[in-house]
Amino acid sequence: AQAGVLSLTARLGVAKPTDSASEDLPLSERFFAGGPFTHRGVEPDELGPMGLVPLRASTPPYDYQRDPVTGEILTRQVPMGGQGLVLLNAEYRFPLLGQSVWGEVFCDAGQVYQSLKRQDGQPFLPPLRTSLGLGLIFKLGLPIKVEYAADVKRILGRPRSQSDRDTQLKSLLISAGFQF
Repeated sequence: AQAGVLSLTARLGVAKPTDSASEDLPLSERFFAGGPFTHRGVEPDELGPMGLVPLRASTPPYDYQRDPVTGEILTRQVPMGGQGLVLLNAEYRFPLLGQSVWGEVFCDAGQVYQSLKRQDGQPFLPPLRTSLGLGLIFKLGLPIKVEYAADVKRILGRPRSQSDRDTQLKSLLISAGFQF
């Protein structure tokens, strides 16, 4: 591995409700992606559809939290997962200082699809979200990785959706082990 290591992976997933009357999967059965082991340019589990949930107090009687000025119920965006998943990763790792400190460059592309159908029954697949990144790998028995990635649209100065800006990676990723 003196010249480095090239790793490629593709992950595809499709899940369908077993109940013919159901349009959606239980939350525990949905696909989620984003973060150090799936798509490193997106905050953990935040690739794909997001939804608003009301905030409740953490003590009894667990009432909804309200804005002190307007009285409106406060909400927070959370990942909703989906019925389909596409993830593509390419990573090149190379030695920097002997065999104990390595560098890496990578490209992650993917999407989580809320549903595999549009309202009219036709397939609907939003485009893949793509990120480029750099990292350092410290091989201390178990590899410790410090990585950062940015959305390709951001790098190229292209317009991004509010969802893309809200879910982009906001800090360094630190993880142990290899992605694949």
